[in-house]
Amino acid sequence: MKFGYWILLVLMLGFLSSCENDMAEVAQYFEQDDAKVIEAKDVVIYYSDSAVVRVVIRGPKLLNYIGAKEPRSEFVEGLIADFYDRDHVKQSRLVANFGVKYDNKNIVVVQDSVVITTIRQEKLETEELTWNEKTGQIETDKFVKVSTPKEVVYGYGLIANDDFSYWKIKAVTGRMAAEGIVREFR
Repeated sequence: MKFGYWILLVLMLGFLSSCENDMAEVAQYFEQDDAKVIEAKDVVIYYSDSAVVRVVIRGPKLLNYIGAKEPRSEFVEGLIADFYDRDHVKQSRLVANFGVKYDNKNIVVVQDSVVITTIRQEKLETEELTWNEKTGQIETDKFVKVSTPKEVVYGYGLIANDDFSYWKIKAVTGRMAAEGIVREFR
């Protein structure tokens, strides 16, 4: 019986001594981007230009990755962004189910059921948009649908200014009314 305990003890020590963690693998878990996360709820962010508020972004939950390899702020439960002119009149509203602001790149990427509506009754629908804070330009290479009171235009790719007063679809397809004539685009 004593001999059986010795064999069991030797086997257990063998198993324990063979368990060794690779330090590079362990360090990887501590160096991940999400190592330092600050969570905020019911967030409101104001962007101004020459002391005039131009954009107000709201979201129910924001995760701020500080000290990460790529510092960023993520609206993980969606966001609403209102764009204003110099007289503080709202020009457009953007709604998305997810958004991320990359601090070092000065860009915001919104994804998942992205919709922009304007005071001119225009509506853009797509799955992803990128907003460049410095240039004020919105861009995507994804499928887009733009509806106006008179037409619906489909296409792939879009460039617009951030209040959506100017927009251009890169590859257009759809139907447009032009002076009483309906035209097809492909």
